[in-house]
Amino acid sequence: MSKKSKIAPLLIVVSTIAIAFFLITPSPEQKDKNNPFGDISKLSEVQIPILMYHYVEYNLDEEDFLRDQQNVPPHVFEQQLIDLKESGHTFITLSELSEVMENPENEKHVILTFDDGFKDFYTDAYPILKKHNIPAVAYIVYNFLGGQDYMTEEMVKEIAQDGLVEIGSHTLHHAYLLDIEESVAEYEISQSKQILEKELGVEVTSFAYPYGDFDERAIKLAKKAGYTNAVTVEPGNHLTPTGLFKLPRIRPGHLTGDSLINYINR
Repeated sequence: MSKKSKIAPLLIVVSTIAIAFFLITPSPEQKDKNNPFGDISKLSEVQIPILMYHYVEYNLDEEDFLRDQQNVPPHVFEQQLIDLKESGHTFITLSELSEVMENPENEKHVILTFDDGFKDFYTDAYPILKKHNIPAVAYIVYNFLGGQDYMTEEMVKEIAQDGLVEIGSHTLHHAYLLDIEESVAEYEISQSKQILEKELGVEVTSFAYPYGDFDERAIKLAKKAGYTNAVTVEPGNHLTPTGLFKLPRIRPGHLTGDSLINYINR
């Protein structure tokens, strides 16, 4: 065999290996496919308070201390929104977080979140949000809809179709994810997203861990289900590209004015 004829097969082999390597070598986005934001090197750390609410109502049951602790009266809630606006904060939702982290500016941002899907969100909080044209995120426990103290599916559909409020998932049954089998946890996390998207006709990309408790398994399952972020009840306002599935939140309580602004930005 001539030298030339020996080189030809060798070139074919080398070319084949090069093509195969190119095809199987992941891009930066593919390397981090569990992060739906893609290449997190494009994202920056930001300081954004994510405020956490449960009830916004006038609690008439003086013996319901837990409800009272988690409640913000409507007039206080409205004043908080006014104070945040006047202090120069821009309200965004969690679906906008990636854009802000990719293009950070000097603008001050804040995110409002509401857990569980209580009926007073529809009767008290939502009208105030609409009045001031302020977006928010409502985390829904789908199988609780229609129950006592909870919104009906029709109420949530109305809110979702209006477009001001982003819908997030809070599992099907407010399941305590640390105490159940992985298959059950996966079902609670993934099916709640799929059902909400099917019934409401919106994309659901944010998840809230019930009771705020999570571990690496819960994070893995939330990523697998296709969420882009998840919120906890751990305090703080420092959001990082590697912490998108353990975002901290702040309970504003009854604070207003400078006390509120200083508290959430400290």
